Amino acid sequence: GGDDQSGFEAGARACRHLLEAHLERFPTAVICYNDEYALGALYELQQAKKSIPKDASVAGFDGLEFTEYCVPQLSTVELPRAQIGRLAVHKLLVLMGVRPPGSDEGELPPLRVQLRGSVDDAPTESRR
Repeated sequence: GGDDQSGFEAGARACRHLLEAHLERFPTAVICYNDEYALGALYELQQAKKSIPKDASVAGFDGLEFTEYCVPQLSTVELPRAQIGRLAVHKLLVLMGVRPPGSDEGELPPLRVQLRGSVDDAPTESRR
């Protein structure tokens, strides 16, 4: 957002709001905007004595290296940053007229999901 909070703090704050909502049924999964938000949500859920992934699965989006080093390890969608950067530069060069339109720019590979300890199977009725 437009404030000075880190992604970690913003994820924790959003999760606090979710916890304070006193929902009849707490969500069984928290899918976050990025890995920093997910780490903040993971922390806040653990502070509220929620068991991850038994009470709620948590996942992020980025594939940052630290996701392997938290407990439990954070599930994430890995972004191919290098390929995204190359494609962005290529498109910019085409827009600037340095490269001809339609020149070979390649494609992004499919995104890769890293399922780790923060995600469990779909909930059963007994888990809710």
